[in-house]
Amino acid sequence: MKLYYFKILLFSLLLNILAHNKNKSYIAPHIPTTTTRVLSECNVYIPNYDNDPDMNSVRENFHKKTEQRFHEYDKRMIKNRQKRKEERGVAASIGIFGTIAVNEWTKAATAAAIDLAIQEGIDAGVKVVIAEIKATNAFKSIWYVELSSFINGSNYNTVDGLSAATKAALDSIGKRCTSSIVDRACNGILNNSDGWFSSIAEAGKQAATAATESAKTTKLVDVTTTSTHLYSAIGYSVLAIFIILLVMVIIYLILRYRRKKK
Repeated sequence: MKLYYFKILLFSLLLNILAHNKNKSYIAPHIPTTTTRVLSECNVYIPNYDNDPDMNSVRENFHKKTEQRFHEYDKRMIKNRQKRKEERGVAASIGIFGTIAVNEWTKAATAAAIDLAIQEGIDAGVKVVIAEIKATNAFKSIWYVELSSFINGSNYNTVDGLSAATKAALDSIGKRCTSSIVDRACNGILNNSDGWFSSIAEAGKQAATAATESAKTTKLVDVTTTSTHLYSAIGYSVLAIFIILLVMVIIYLILRYRRKKK
């Protein structure tokens, strides 16, 4: 143990001698090879480009291009805002003018439906009158005559009209009613036209009224259904346009936020 203590003391003594020996020239202090400079020293060596015409030209071109791009960006933004404003106006116009157009169409379609229903009623009345005349034995001589050429919407519902039409039908086959004794039909036409044709005319009126009401109901239901579909289509179109505009505004706001964030 004493031997170890001795060796430790001897080693420490040798280290102390070496550390305090000034005659050893090979032990040289460390001298840094790099020098640090402060910012003021570095600025001295920065070249001065303020008076350089080439650098001034590059800088001016950069500023001009940057300013031009900003102007173009502003123009695009103004154009996009105007476009969205016009689209909103178009959407409103579609809603307003589309509704007005559908209203006018509904009025015209209703009037046309009523006219068609009336015409269908007249046609039904004429058919009933012709059938009644052909069912009468007194007019069997004109059963094969095309009575629709003589009986129409202007005379099917009056006694005088039917009397004149029947006489014209007899004349067309060479049986002129010049005297009541020529034919039983001529007797009825000339002497008792009211008794012959009043019931037939009434049957034609009733048939025409029933057919008109039925056709009117059917056609007006069709008009109402069609107008409802048109209103729905306009509503869906306006809603779709507003949704598209909303999506465009959201995308624009997101892009604008990202641009500002950068």
